[in-house]
Amino acid sequence: MAAHSSVRRALAALRAAFLCTLLCVAVSALAAAAYAQDASDPDPTSGDEPNAESVPPDQIGEQPNAPPPPEGVEEITVIGEVLETSTQAEAEAITTFDQAELDTLGITDVDTLALNTPSLHVGQVGQQAVITLRGVGLENLTSIGEAGVGFQVDGVHLARPAAANAAFFDVERVDVLRGPQGTRGGRNLNGGKIAVWSAKPTEEFEAKGDATYGNYNTMESRAVVNVPIWSDKLMSRVSGIFARRNGYQDNEFYNVSNKDTGDAKEYSGRLQLRSLLFDQSLELRGIATHGKQ
Repeated sequence: MAAHSSVRRALAALRAAFLCTLLCVAVSALAAAAYAQDASDPDPTSGDEPNAESVPPDQIGEQPNAPPPPEGVEEITVIGEVLETSTQAEAEAITTFDQAELDTLGITDVDTLALNTPSLHVGQVGQQAVITLRGVGLENLTSIGEAGVGFQVDGVHLARPAAANAAFFDVERVDVLRGPQGTRGGRNLNGGKIAVWSAKPTEEFEAKGDATYGNYNTMESRAVVNVPIWSDKLMSRVSGIFARRNGYQDNEFYNVSNKDTGDAKEYSGRLQLRSLLFDQSLELRGIATHGKQ
């Protein structure tokens, strides 16, 4: 009798477990059907159609008739590199000025350039310009010292620091490139470089000049003459500058010289010939420059 009762209790327990399992399966099936029904019905507040096409993720939020975005800032071409590129395409910090901006800001040399360029500092030790970019510059002022910031004119590297004191005149643009330059420009420059590009001869006749007078008998005059020799095949351009200033400190050192300390005198000239051959596919350009300080 005891064995018979144990068998009946075991069968009752199995039956109860089977019924619980069936109940759980039924509840799960009902929940899945209700979720599928909700997903297939459109949201009455959204205005979406049941069979509307799906929108790609990159076009979410776009309006079909929205006006095109603005073109952005004006593209600026920089020629501080070997090839002409856009400043938007360069990965380094660049500050660039054309001749009109130089005249507006009163930039005439590297000293005044530093006043309008971030992280650029220019000091003077005797007749040498000590140029520093981002804290990197010239430390050895001897004849064998190498500057960490380059100064280049028309792609030619001027190694001597005194050459950077030349005045900016009749230039196409001045570029200041910050950061290591690798071997571009012929030098391994860790701080950056200042690239000055002269205005090219053009196929139209042009003549212009200006003069300035200031305190301490400061005088400065500039002149440019552009002459096309043979239409658009051979062009020439002559430009020059003359500047002088009296000293601002009295020189009473045993009457050795009658010049006051701090005086300055500078003149410089540039002659260019430019030739465009084979339907302007080949450009030849020669530049001769002479100056004295």
